[in-house]
Amino acid sequence: MVARLVTWAFDGAGARWVDVQVQIADAGANPYFSIAGLADKAAAREAGVRTAQSERYKSDGLAIATSAIASGAVLDRVAKPDGPGRDLLGRAADTRRLSARAYHRTLKLARTRADLDGVDGVKRIHIAEA
Repeated sequence: MVARLVTWAFDGAGARWVDVQVQIADAGANPYFSIAGLADKAAAREAGVRTAQSERYKSDGLAIATSAIASGAVLDRVAKPDGPGRDLLGRAADTRRLSARAYHRTLKLARTRADLDGVDGVKRIHIAEA
């Protein structure tokens, strides 16, 4: 059986959303799977996100290529979540006692996820997925 999964692939400090096809084989009590292939559109989608992020920072006069290397102050401006997203992130920060680094890493992932969805603002769903 072949199944299609959508998951995150981590690349250094950044992350990318990828489509993966896996081959699932029944080996009695120990089923296993192997990667059958990555969709070509995943690479094109990632390139589009990197271009969008680079253009965003360039238009602000910043020498930043992607959200992965943006500082906290920059993220507070470009990855500012909507009201419900801000509430969710605030509750998570309090409940999980997030450090400033973890808080901003969540914003980086949420901004990248919003870019993958092709939307300008970071929404609650992007915070939840990050």
